Amino acid sequence: MNFGCPVRKVTRKGGGSAIPAKPRLLADIVRAAVQNAGEIPVTIKFRMGIDDSLLTYEDAGRIAEDEGCAAVALHARTAAQLYDGEAQWDAIANLKQRVRTIPVLGNGDIWEAHDALRSAEAASGGPGSSEIWRTSSKDESPRIPRASVKWPRLRSSTPLC
Repeated sequence: MNFGCPVRKVTRKGGGSAIPAKPRLLADIVRAAVQNAGEIPVTIKFRMGIDDSLLTYEDAGRIAEDEGCAAVALHARTAAQLYDGEAQWDAIANLKQRVRTIPVLGNGDIWEAHDALRSAEAASGGPGSSEIWRTSSKDESPRIPRASVKWPRLRSSTPLC
């Protein structure tokens, strides 16, 4: 689920990246999704917070872990930044220290292979100890390799939302 949308028309109504600022609401949504997903792995993506004065990513990661998510993804910017400024890859490393039982994926400012390597090193504290996940500009959701997750077969009429 994407709780990372920073677009004002979404956040001003309490959606997107504004949801993690309401931890009880986030927990309720994630819990309901996990409980109703059956064997389908649930992941969530979120931003660092609303702005530098209201950072929510540590709580969002803990909630996801506590409620049974299969992984979390952090876009290492605040909602106020939109897509401007530099991603703060050290926040991904910080989240990895707090979320210990599920994978922590990071994104932001990965435009070419060199960026992916630098991001992985910054998020892991050293070369070679972090996974690299490719995203596209249209869909920033992490691409989890099929071999790493047992994906159930779904009928085309299976409701996913």
